[in-house]
Amino acid sequence: MQVALWMILVAIAVLFLIGCKLMAARAMFRTKLLQWAKHAKSQVKPEAAWTWRIALLLVLAVGIGEFRKLGNPLLSAEYGLAQYLGFVLVTLGLWAWLAAMDARKQYFWFFQILSPGEKLAPYSTDGVYASVRNPRDLGLVLLVLGLALVLSLKFAVAFAVLFLLATCYRVNSRDRILIEKYGKQYIDYARSTKKLIPYLY
Repeated sequence: MQVALWMILVAIAVLFLIGCKLMAARAMFRTKLLQWAKHAKSQVKPEAAWTWRIALLLVLAVGIGEFRKLGNPLLSAEYGLAQYLGFVLVTLGLWAWLAAMDARKQYFWFFQILSPGEKLAPYSTDGVYASVRNPRDLGLVLLVLGLALVLSLKFAVAFAVLFLLATCYRVNSRDRILIEKYGKQYIDYARSTKKLIPYLY
């Protein structure tokens, strides 16, 4: 039986949701006395945010347009190297999101599971954040690029590279703001980690 692209993507998405639920259940078990906290949006508003958003919207618009022009590549059951690489990148991207949510105790997007009286630091240094300062941004870049490769969207892949550059600009801007706000404490943390890509950048 040949498995279409959409079946594999659905399977990956289901595994991602199961991972979210399992991590949330573990967090609830550990807290014993459960306290829900509204997830506070980041207080850091880098000036690069709009550049990043526009780049993401461009990737999505180009990808949707190219997808419609190609017909329905999701029904394809023939995979090449691009598709296999795309599946790997999608999986790694969702894993980075899971790891970031777990480190921030943010399991349902808008809520965090905290112990009574517990407060999270303005920026995380535990879990995946001990290696990479912006794992969620990394996850989104991998996810966008991976989907473009799975669907063989050549123009979307090119725009995904531009999105990566916009993300690099955004994380540099965020670092600069956090250094101004927290000084040596954040500089020491930054020296021991990478901005976006483990062991590289």
